[in-house]
Amino acid sequence: KTLGNESKVSVGENGSIILNEGLFFDYNSAAIKKESHTLLNELTTAFSAFLSDENNAKYVDSIVISGHTDDRGTATRNRELSTERANAVLNYLLGENGAKLAPYESYFCAAGYGSTRPVESNETRAGRSANRRIEISIILKDESVLAIVDAYLRQEMPDAVNAASATPQPGA
Repeated sequence: KTLGNESKVSVGENGSIILNEGLFFDYNSAAIKKESHTLLNELTTAFSAFLSDENNAKYVDSIVISGHTDDRGTATRNRELSTERANAVLNYLLGENGAKLAPYESYFCAAGYGSTRPVESNETRAGRSANRRIEISIILKDESVLAIVDAYLRQEMPDAVNAASATPQPGA
């Protein structure tokens, strides 16, 4: 089954799920439009099915819901609005549709980036529209990198480092 349609949902070059901001929010508002609930419920169901499979979940580090704006307005307001919108989507996904994602809430987080990560030029109406979006990114664990980091952290520190850390510092 495909989620939504291309005017509502697309997949970015980086693999992120991109939600069209205009569908979800009115101008300068973080209140999710009622007509967006069906699509968000479909996303909830899809994430629940995906994360309930241990073979999938073991590779997921986090699922980041990020809000983005165009460059109209102040940088401060754009950061606030993008954060409010990302949190609104996160709270909807975790709390609605029978709270299907409640068992997986530790995977989810939200972030607002304001206008700092445009995907198009803000010089045109179409570009500004593309920049106003919610992106959902699944951050995967890289087992080989985790093994390297784990091995590094288990190494014993060289004697010089151990001696320096054992020497009392002034004011300590």
